[in-house]
Amino acid sequence: HQTIERQNATQCWDGAILEISTDAGATWTQLNSELVTDTYDGTVNNFTGGPNPLAGLMAWCGDPEGYTRSVVDLGAFQGQTVQFRFRLGSDGSVGREGWYIDDIQVQSCTAVNTEVILEDSFENLVP
Repeated sequence: HQTIERQNATQCWDGAILEISTDAGATWTQLNSELVTDTYDGTVNNFTGGPNPLAGLMAWCGDPEGYTRSVVDLGAFQGQTVQFRFRLGSDGSVGREGWYIDDIQVQSCTAVNTEVILEDSFENLVP
């Protein structure tokens, strides 16, 4: 759930991002193209009333937006130990309630068997 200040349809005054680390938190990389659903809403603006540490980055923003199911493809990090960081950046102006994160799952997908199955003399064809 988020109550994060949006500027307009493509810009955010405040924003939230998801990052990943493969080196025990020494460095962090923002996940962008890996977002399969619920992609970022806009670019964080650098308001002169107070600089936002996420200025210039794509981020989630919206005031308010309910809980959303977000799917992230982590295939590029297969076999690695990773850490996730959820960051919320705000400028020095209007404050909002913030960002709530709930029910995080990391899971693997398995390939679907697309073979033709014969059972009791009937063919079940998988398109």
